[in-house]
Amino acid sequence: MGGLQGFIGWYMVSSGLVDIPSVSHYRLALHLITAFITFGLTFWFAFELINTEKLQLTGWKKGIRKLAVGIFAVTVLQIIYGAFVASMKAGHIYNTWPLMGDSLIAESVFYAFKNLGWEAFVNNLSGVQFIHRYLAYVVFVPDFIFGLPCI
Repeated sequence: MGGLQGFIGWYMVSSGLVDIPSVSHYRLALHLITAFITFGLTFWFAFELINTEKLQLTGWKKGIRKLAVGIFAVTVLQIIYGAFVASMKAGHIYNTWPLMGDSLIAESVFYAFKNLGWEAFVNNLSGVQFIHRYLAYVVFVPDFIFGLPCI
């Protein structure tokens, strides 16, 4: 995993050495996610060494686990969109909160989704910033409601 992470880091940096000194937001997100995977696997194996008993989840504990997995998945998506915002410098266009300009959802977001379709989710500054902002609420609300520590 360390070698793969190093290779992806080189791959990411090489995208910024062509014409402009900036890296691809896809490559930055890939590099970040492989770092999290490497860390997570290391953490997992460490716990496997410590914990020799296997825990069987039943009843409401299974529901809590599903909720935690769902929150984790949305958090990972939020992190990916954070990499997109950082690499694309999308945070510079609407730098006020909670409003994007004069409203909760900027007109440019509607325009982007109408004209670009699904590409607005990954290649448009307004669309990427909108998704990143509102995924934060999706991550925060269940944590707040269920008293889980915010990630």
